[in-house]
Amino acid sequence: MLGRYVIEELIGAGGMGVVYRARDPDLGRPVAIKLLGRVRSDWQWRARLLREAQAMARLAHPNVVTVYDVGLAHDGLFVAMEYVEGVTLRRWLAEPRARHEIVAAFAGAGRGLHAAHLAGLVHRDFKPDNVLMASDRRARVTDFGLARWEAAGAAEAADAATEPGDRSAAPDGLTVDDAVMGTPGYMAPEQYAGVAVDARTDQFAFTCALYEALHGQRPFAGDPGAIRDAVLAGRPLAHPRDLPAWLRRILERGLETERERRFASMAELVAALEADPAAARRRRAVAISVAAVVVVVGGGYAATAARDRDQQLAACREVPDELAGTWDGPRKAAIAAGFGVAERPGRARTWAKLEQLVDHRAAALRTAREQTCLASARGEQSPVLAAKRGACLDDRRDELVALAGLMGRRDTDPASLIAAARQLQSIDRCSDTDRLAGEPAPAADPARRAALGEIRAALGAAQVMTAAGQLGLAMDKARRAADLAHAAGDPALAAEAMAALADVQRGGPEQRWPVVWQAMRDTAAAGTAQAHARAVTVVARDFAAGGKFEDAERWSWLAVGLTERSGDPHDLALALTVEGHVAWQLGKAAEALAALERCAKTAREPEVVSVGVELKCRVMAAQATIQFGQRDRTIAETNAVIERGTERADELGVRETYELWTDTAVVLINAHEESRALALLQRAQQLYEEAAAHGDPSAVVDTYERGTLALERGVALLQLGRAGEAADELARAQDQLGGFDLVLVQAKQYRAEAERRRGRPEQSRALLHEIEGSQTLTPRDRAMLYTILANLELDRGDCRAAEAAIARAASHATPDESPDEQGDRLFAPARLAVARSRGDAPAQIAAVRAAFERAHNAFRVAEIDALHGDRCR
Repeated sequence: MLGRYVIEELIGAGGMGVVYRARDPDLGRPVAIKLLGRVRSDWQWRARLLREAQAMARLAHPNVVTVYDVGLAHDGLFVAMEYVEGVTLRRWLAEPRARHEIVAAFAGAGRGLHAAHLAGLVHRDFKPDNVLMASDRRARVTDFGLARWEAAGAAEAADAATEPGDRSAAPDGLTVDDAVMGTPGYMAPEQYAGVAVDARTDQFAFTCALYEALHGQRPFAGDPGAIRDAVLAGRPLAHPRDLPAWLRRILERGLETERERRFASMAELVAALEADPAAARRRRAVAISVAAVVVVVGGGYAATAARDRDQQLAACREVPDELAGTWDGPRKAAIAAGFGVAERPGRARTWAKLEQLVDHRAAALRTAREQTCLASARGEQSPVLAAKRGACLDDRRDELVALAGLMGRRDTDPASLIAAARQLQSIDRCSDTDRLAGEPAPAADPARRAALGEIRAALGAAQVMTAAGQLGLAMDKARRAADLAHAAGDPALAAEAMAALADVQRGGPEQRWPVVWQAMRDTAAAGTAQAHARAVTVVARDFAAGGKFEDAERWSWLAVGLTERSGDPHDLALALTVEGHVAWQLGKAAEALAALERCAKTAREPEVVSVGVELKCRVMAAQATIQFGQRDRTIAETNAVIERGTERADELGVRETYELWTDTAVVLINAHEESRALALLQRAQQLYEEAAAHGDPSAVVDTYERGTLALERGVALLQLGRAGEAADELARAQDQLGGFDLVLVQAKQYRAEAERRRGRPEQSRALLHEIEGSQTLTPRDRAMLYTILANLELDRGDCRAAEAAIARAASHATPDESPDEQGDRLFAPARLAVARSRGDAPAQIAAVRAAFERAHNAFRVAEIDALHGDRCR
């Protein structure tokens, strides 16, 4: 036994350990177990094996061996992976093989490497021993023990400079014995030079292996030193056999010393391999022979053509499963096990829904492929239309591959994948001939077509990762797509990639805004309507995030208009979210309510069905109804949100649910359901604690979230009249929210009021002084600030100063202020009237009382009833 696995037999051994055939008794399937025992420099070798498992687990592709599990056992590490019935590529090549068979096998392995590169991985030790030839003759790349993130390339160059005797580096860095890794005879010049590696490094090794397969010897021979010198000097052996010129050119380009002169990607190299001129000649010969049949045989051609068409139709109904290894029984079982569906009922529900969604999409993809094939066989569509439909379906397949890849990551919240699955573009779009008519035809050149396909795959993966909340991965993928598109000279794809990058670009304004404005410029210049609409939405969102609501308002109007025109309902829902939020911040409750109700309706449409967006808009809409004094409507909508959020919890990620409960608590606080709000805030906190106990990577509460949670608790306690507790809670919020000016201002304001009520006027005044000059204050904020100041002045009997503060508060009052805001603003004038013994004091008190009664603010009603004794000094 090894963990839960039952060892059956030894099937291989290598430099890093041994490989066993084993059985997983839980899932009843065979697995291959790679075991590393006690070896020298344990931390280095164990880290390398863990790295192999992590690298392979991120891949889901028919030409890559799938990793299921990794663990510790017997003072070593093990990796459980898919058991492939077959032999290594080296053993397969030991038998006589036709050239076209060798080329086909390497094309499959190349596709596997390309999938790794799209995932951001470099193999670093590609050779025939690290490729398995399955019984179905499909090549499967394995042994990613030397794979590293491309993003670590710069660090690798630094590692190469480490002194040979230096053993002080930390385990995570792997700087020791790690600068030069690989197998002599397949290593690229950059590996020998100890500089950063990238996907083109694998391309060099791939070409060495292909050269060896075709010629029976490697392109660089001799002892290790001689091989190193020959590689660095760019002196491969002469081709010992006659090779077709096209194949010779592929080998020569792949073995270039300067990697910039190699193929742009593995996809381009594979496309070149598959563009065999001999095959094209054979196809032309078939066409000529058919034409001869027409001329010579005459009527016999009809029978031949009918038979050929029947064969084509039959072949269409036997389209191979392009998602094998990506979304099939073994892969789904591995994902379900990783989700922990057996241990957590909630996860089981989430997995069932996700599996249903992806199964439906995979079936739709297969049906669409068959229909496209049948339409061509029947002569119902032109070759150009068939190519466009095929390219569109390739994009939809790449999105599914990216989604399946995320399912294998342990740092992905499973519920977020449902949202990502629902945001994938409809496969039916690939059958919309009117839409396809406006699309450019796929490139005729196979290499160009492959290069553009790689860009689209990276772009699709970025969009999937964004929808799944993996913003760091999405940023890397979008940047790669943008770089590739700019290099390929495709302005439309470059514009789409820049819009995707702007959406997820991290960092402060100095990092974000240059990317955002470049996206605006590129999408406008390229005329990509949908990408431009998305870029405008990002501009509006970022202005709002910076507290520049007047600017955000104008951009949000443009965003809504453009997304309406582009026709994507999901994009429209997001634009309406921004418009509604900004209108609310500017005190335009009617406009906010209209935008948010429309947002919620759009998010419920069948082609969108984004529960997270819908509930977010409904919560904000409920907040807007408070402005109209419609408390019953507010409570009813809030109850509906809580009910729907609980019912659809399996579709909401931990973070998304947390934000839903905290946002809903704010509405309850404003509706003076403070006790319910405190209970909901406690529920949000428990959600994170329970998720963290189960090891969920998404259960990480950052300082901002802790700060806003404390802020909301403080406001609820303040409105319950518990000023001392509120002030302490708000002080904690203030400590956590440093750097988040927009929310920090609110924490300081509410704390200023809490300190005033608990009898600490100096602390209150100091807080108001701190925030008075803030550029992020909204009109509502300023009205509240001067109202608190007016009450501070009245507390000490300075009626003249209070009168000035009251006038300033009135100048910032919004036309559609809520009953609470109206009561707060009128409270200080009523106190002033009492202090001056004016005859209108009773009427003023009655007006304040009526406002607080409309707001159902029982604490403030009691406070106004107790109002007496204020005197001017």
